[in-house]
This record gives sequence, C-alpha cells and structure tokens, in this order.
Amino acid sequence: LTRPDVARQIESILNQEPAPELVDDIYRRSDGNPLFVEALLAGGTSGDNAVPESLRDLLLTPIRRLPDDAGEVVRVAAVGGVRVGHDLLATVAQLQDEPLSDALRVAVAANTLEVERDSYVFRHALIREAVYADQLPGDRVRTHLHYAEALEANSALAPDGRAAIELAHHW
Repeated sequence: LTRPDVARQIESILNQEPAPELVDDIYRRSDGNPLFVEALLAGGTSGDNAVPESLRDLLLTPIRRLPDDAGEVVRVAAVGGVRVGHDLLATVAQLQDEPLSDALRVAVAANTLEVERDSYVFRHALIREAVYADQLPGDRVRTHLHYAEALEANSALAPDGRAAIELAHHW
C-alpha cells in the first residue's frame, strides 16, 4: 500500500484520524504490507517499537529453520543495519569465502536476504527488526564491536563513504 492507503487503513482500524508520526512509523516498518500494518497496530501505539510477539514468531520461524552458518550470518547482518556490504559482512562474520557464500546462498534462497549490487538487505525491514531483537544483548554488543573494529581498520568497508556514521552507530 502507499502511505495514504496505510493512513486510511490505520484510521479505519482505530476509528479516528491517526497522528502523522504514527502513520510514518507504521508505513516505514510495514513497507505498506496490510498484514504487517494490522499486526503493528495490534501491538500497540504507545511508542514502543518492539515487533509484536505474534508477528515476531511468524517472521522468525524461517530464520530458525536455517542451517547454523546461515542463521549466524543472518544474525550478523541484522546487527549491520539496513544494508550490509559483502566485504564488511565477510569481515565481521569471520567465515572463509566458501562457507560464507554457502550460508548466504541459503539465506537468499530462503527469501530472508536479498542481493543488491555488492550488498545484502533483508527482504523486509521487520524481519531484520525481529532477528535483531531476538539476539541476546551480549551477542548484539559483541557483533556491534566487531563492526566498529572492522570499520576502524578499513573505512572503505562502509557503504557510500558513511564510515563516520557507521562507526558512531556501532560504537
């Protein structure tokens, strides 16, 4: 759906005109998917950005079925952000070329990750949110640390010359 369509859907569900910030947030997170719009609204409009449990379970089921290496690469990619370049992901995942490629092929074939030029993006933003939130805090912190160290060692790994922004995010 377009943003105006999402606004109308939210208005219909809430029986009142939604705040523009709510529409922006729900539209961005749902990518206009009507099912996700409803699920995000059912999770509450209190400003808590957590993915509702029922939706999180739906999104994580295919991830949990992935082989261990593929699941780990997906978790590392989730910490990396919306778009993760191949070389940066390879550095942080600490896998050799062939096992990394095998794991990525599985994740792409499972419609979890998509290839965009030399980067990987999640098929849907909510999948990334759910995978990120499903990790133990210590694992997330450690992975952010690995990203920061990799970017400090080689700023060319950052997408589009955004090394300073990426470093700040990961630190």
